[in-house]
Amino acid sequence: LSSMRHMPLGGGMAIFEEVGAYDYPVGLIWGDRDEICPYENRKAILQAVQRARLVTVEGGGHAVHLDCPDEFETAFHGLLGA
Repeated sequence: LSSMRHMPLGGGMAIFEEVGAYDYPVGLIWGDRDEICPYENRKAILQAVQRARLVTVEGGGHAVHLDCPDEFETAFHGLLGA
């Protein structure tokens, strides 16, 4: 239950901080209705990985690629072309 309420901040931030230490592009595609890794956590993750580009998929949940496949595909190709 804690994982569902607090992921990835419940101990997982170290992973994002490690990613933030490297110098390669990072793209995040996040559904604003994600109940596993709540969308509100984006601020902490973007702080840890400051070069990350975030694309928000409105109405998407944790499986945003399944919830909103067309929007996910557009976001994915947009990040690749950036």
